Amino acid sequence: MVVGGPDVYEVAEGGITSSFKVTLSSFPLSVVVVAFSSANGAVTLSPNKAVFDFTNFSTEVSIVITANNDYIDQGWGRNDFIDASVMSADDLTACEVAERSLCNRAGIYNGVDFAPLHVTVIDDDVAGVSISAAALSANFDNYGDSLEAASYNISLRSQPTSTVIISLGGFNEFTSVSQSVIVIEPSSWDVVAIVTVSAGAPSSNRPVCASGNRFCDAIVGRSETIVQTVNTLDSYYANITLPTVSVNVEVVYDLGDPPKVKTGRFANLLNSLVVTFDKSTDRASKSGTFACTALLNMTSSVASSLFGSGSKCIFTSPLKMEIIFGSGATVLPGDLITFKDNTLQSSAASASLFTTNETFSVGLPSVPTIPKALLSASALKVGVCDDLTLDGSATTGSGGRSMIYNFSAHP
Repeated sequence: MVVGGPDVYEVAEGGITSSFKVTLSSFPLSVVVVAFSSANGAVTLSPNKAVFDFTNFSTEVSIVITANNDYIDQGWGRNDFIDASVMSADDLTACEVAERSLCNRAGIYNGVDFAPLHVTVIDDDVAGVSISAAALSANFDNYGDSLEAASYNISLRSQPTSTVIISLGGFNEFTSVSQSVIVIEPSSWDVVAIVTVSAGAPSSNRPVCASGNRFCDAIVGRSETIVQTVNTLDSYYANITLPTVSVNVEVVYDLGDPPKVKTGRFANLLNSLVVTFDKSTDRASKSGTFACTALLNMTSSVASSLFGSGSKCIFTSPLKMEIIFGSGATVLPGDLITFKDNTLQSSAASASLFTTNETFSVGLPSVPTIPKALLSASALKVGVCDDLTLDGSATTGSGGRSMIYNFSAHP
């Protein structure tokens, strides 16, 4: 058997192929089948067998060697060897019966030795980690909470031979990532890992500014750096140094400070308190009447004592809230009323801050109701020992409250 070609064949993954030619060196007695195989499975042979008989034994058969493409970085490449098994009946009788010439000089081929062909396979895979972004931008709102997160992708460029663990760190406690440890198995090496980066204000206080307003020293932007490290038993990945990812963190300020109380005073009829704000509110997401304790910093019993049994609150407009008195209200001008923190916001769609530390002193009505005393007596003239009844029940202007009467006599 004759094989034509170089001492070493060279092929490349996804690239060049090579080939060799095979013929028989002499007339065969019977059909000869030469089956080719790869010793290490690194190459494919096409065709993988050659069939010869007395008619074509000297015709060359070309066998193409193609590299099996994998995704594993194996350095420069790898070696493989092409083996062949030769099978034939070597039947002299059959040859003679067929009356072929040269039967007595025909070759014996079954089990003939075949010297393995050396093949080098050039690898086209390179271990590496792809990071989709080197710089990101994230922001947080005026309250201090993360507003718009950023994201980037991490993926491997070739299939590892061992689990690859990528750890993310280097950022402070006010920045977080969706996954700080990424575990990539060889069987799913081509799955892209998405890392989402969220950043809040560099303070645990909410709101960040104790005043509740937009600006203070504690609410500032910053720069963060995400450090990424690789840990694996795969020698090609173990020595990879990953780049850092920078994160620019910015503040998105509200368009204005949260609502403040402009005035809080008795209604002219003295049957409610009217609170006006310096800007349009979100009504604390309330509609219709609601318990005043939902917005005011007081217990139900204190609210009942101050505003009367059955009192209630209502926003009559985004700029105005009314505390409607119930029975037995005791609130007086000068009393201090405090709003709960983190309940009331501006009506602006982007508002993040809440009304905070807001207290107002109850004021007099704009047009006070003046009591009009009407007094009737049981008699216009009485003796020294006679009884006299004075009746002030017709007096008006009490604002729904019980009136206190002080009587005095003048000589």
